Parts: sequence; C-alpha cells; structure tokens
Amino acid sequence: TLIDAVKVKALAGGEAYKAPYRSADAMGGLTAEGTKYHESAPEFKYAMIGKAKVTDYAEITEEVEKLPTANYVAEIEQEVLNGLKRKINKQILLGEGGIDELTGIFSDKADALTGDADIEIDKIDEDTLDEIVFSYGLEDVEGDATLILSKNSLREFAKLRTELGTKVYDIVVRGNTGTIDGVPFIINNFADAHDEFFMAYGNLNNYE
Repeated sequence: TLIDAVKVKALAGGEAYKAPYRSADAMGGLTAEGTKYHESAPEFKYAMIGKAKVTDYAEITEEVEKLPTANYVAEIEQEVLNGLKRKINKQILLGEGGIDELTGIFSDKADALTGDADIEIDKIDEDTLDEIVFSYGLEDVEGDATLILSKNSLREFAKLRTELGTKVYDIVVRGNTGTIDGVPFIINNFADAHDEFFMAYGNLNNYE
C-alpha cells in the first residue's frame, strides 16, 4: 500500500535528478514611512531523486502451466509483483540512498528531513498520537498526513485501556490501512526494522 500512496513520476529511460523543495518560509517586516521595503523570500533547496533497479524472477514448467485445478501462473505472476512492491516499500523507509538504492525516509541522506522533526518516544501511551500529530509542520496541522507503523506498533495502540477498561484509541482497520482516532495509518512491517526509528508521519505525497 505504501508505494501506491507516495508520489510516483513516470520517467521512462530517465536518470537521477534533483527535485526542488521549500526549505524556509518568507517573513514580512515592519517598515517605517519612506524607508526601503523589508526583503524576504522563501528559500529553496534540492533533493536528489536517485534510481534503483528492482527485479524479481520466477520460472514455471510447461506442465505446471497446463494444470487445470488452479491458476498457478496468475498466482506466481501476482506474487512476483508483490515481491517487487515489498522491496520498494522497504526502500521507501530503509533505503540508504547510495548507488542503486532509493533514499528512505529514515536515511540520514534524506536532505529534506531534519533532526528537528524527530520525536523521542519511550513507549506508546495515551498521549503518543497527539504528540505525533501536533509536532508535524510549523503552524498548519496537516489533515492529509499519514502514520506509517508496523503491526506490532499498532497492537500497542490497540492494547491501551483507560481506568474504566475502555479502549484509549478508536482504531478502524481496513486490511493494512485504517485510522487511529481518525488519523490515517499504513501498516508496513519494515517500519520497526530500523535501529533507531520505528514510525513515520507526514504527507506521503511529499515523498517522490
């Protein structure tokens, strides 16, 4: 699901390229009568969009292809496609950004992300979701942002109870997507495979 949610640009035969992004906002200033206008403009930087060749390969025999009881060929083709998606999903989070690798969200080579955006969490509790949502962005609270987490982390949200025994969070699951108190999430079990980070939150259209 993650690869279907991020921004994908069709670039047949294309090479790596740089994509601009706004790194700082403009700020107006007070100006006395008759004096020069305050100068301010947004600042822009560039993020390198690298390339990687992702492959998966399977062979079947002519005899298997002719088996009438199950459509083995379609099953194998679908699983090979799923294998490609799993690898790219892992790269979106964990790719190191070197030669023949994508730059993952958790990579220190993701120039558009800064350490100021990191949140330290000792454990998932009743305040965790608010801490994540209201720490994202400067002033706007992004309504279309999505939480990426593993199934284990989602279980921790689901296990929380109030003193009366009711669930702390209202969780709606639709396969490997859903909402926690209305906040969209995508389950990706590579999320907790990093040695430091285990969740990510943001507008997935910002990842290209």
